[in-house]
Amino acid sequence: VPALVHPDELPEQGSEDSSYLKAMKQRWIMPCAASESVGGHAVLGCRETFCPAGSSFEATAAKKEGCQRWCQRTEALFCETVCEEEGPECEECRRHCEAACQCEDKLDGDGGCQALAQDAALCVEQGGRWIPRNQNFDTVGNAFMTL
Repeated sequence: VPALVHPDELPEQGSEDSSYLKAMKQRWIMPCAASESVGGHAVLGCRETFCPAGSSFEATAAKKEGCQRWCQRTEALFCETVCEEEGPECEECRRHCEAACQCEDKLDGDGGCQALAQDAALCVEQGGRWIPRNQNFDTVGNAFMTL
């Protein structure tokens, strides 16, 4: 599918090309790591779906270790509130944090699993899209340009 398509050149609805285009625009909201749902059914997580063990997308041992260290940090935003006290909820949060970290950059630079926390997570769970503005403090360069 070309990057720029004139509206007159869009595939007819129902054609094979339109199905492909629709599939490429699909967004899934899922847990970062495999979980058990309320009904007791297993739910695949983002890591298991897009970066499964044994695949070429699986994180390296060094990446897994780095993710584990990052998610153990108390200032890591992902589990900041729930890990104020150690316990099963904190352990589960860190497991999801590690899963997201291990698969975040696997799909052609477009991100594999994008973990969101707090307002961003709430926005996406309710059907919205969390889009960072070009003026932000995510990197030193962006912060410098924002100021």
